[in-house]
Amino acid sequence: MSSTNNDSEDDDPRVHSSGMSSPGQPRRYELSKSELRKNNKPIMEKKRRARINQCLNELKTLILDALKKDGYMRD
Repeated sequence: MSSTNNDSEDDDPRVHSSGMSSPGQPRRYELSKSELRKNNKPIMEKKRRARINQCLNELKTLILDALKKDGYMRD
């Protein structure tokens, strides 16, 4: 096990830094699970924040409506 993994995709001219094969190449580069997670993280984080913001807006509406019904707030 003295060899290292220096012969990686970086040396393969068919694979770009984006992980996609060059045009005209039938071989498709597959990302590992950790690479997929790393690539999907910003998308998932954006969806998570949008969901949190939507829930906060719903909660705000519910609280304001309840306060108005109880007479704590005036329109």
